[in-house]
Amino acid sequence: MKNLLIYIKPDDSERVWREETMKLLPVQIDNSLELGWDRKDIILITNFPYEYNGIKAREMNVDYYKPKATTAKIAVICKLFEEGLGNDLYWFHDNDAFQMEELNPHIPQGKVGLTDYGITKIGPNIDRRWSTGVLFFRKDTEDVFKLIMRSTYSHHANEEIGLLAWCRINKHGIRDRLEKLNITYNFAPNRIKDVKKSYEITEKPIK
Repeated sequence: MKNLLIYIKPDDSERVWREETMKLLPVQIDNSLELGWDRKDIILITNFPYEYNGIKAREMNVDYYKPKATTAKIAVICKLFEEGLGNDLYWFHDNDAFQMEELNPHIPQGKVGLTDYGITKIGPNIDRRWSTGVLFFRKDTEDVFKLIMRSTYSHHANEEIGLLAWCRINKHGIRDRLEKLNITYNFAPNRIKDVKKSYEITEKPIK
């Protein structure tokens, strides 16, 4: 498995997020190494020079839907597909999503593994929405990511809304290309989550 971290630094309008992420990167790297990851399996993509604890970022400039900075991760993954990926399972995770336990997801060939939102304070419509904070994928899912990227532009939206738009009409049979994982792989106790109820449906230990 490859451990994929991506940070395409946004412009000054996203200064708070930028400063937070620059603090998270070294913690992510140290955490991965402490959990036994081999340095050669940690892939860090940035759009600026960066190196920490033996992990040197690969600089990449990508075209993404800039009003929604999170779409940059999908653009980077699409670029990696174009350049050619190996036969590994790739684990992308947002920079604030930290591994806690050994990862052992079952991801069938041709599918992208991801979670929904768990249980929120808003209701089932949001609960069932896909979260792109954690993504497991192989080289045979390139078309899924390109569809998401296309939809972000056509809907002027972030990547989760772009994916939702395709799923609503099941264009290209995209629902069958997604493998729902338990939120143990993406347990995010943020302001919209009902943390207690989400914890109850989470497989332990939290991954």
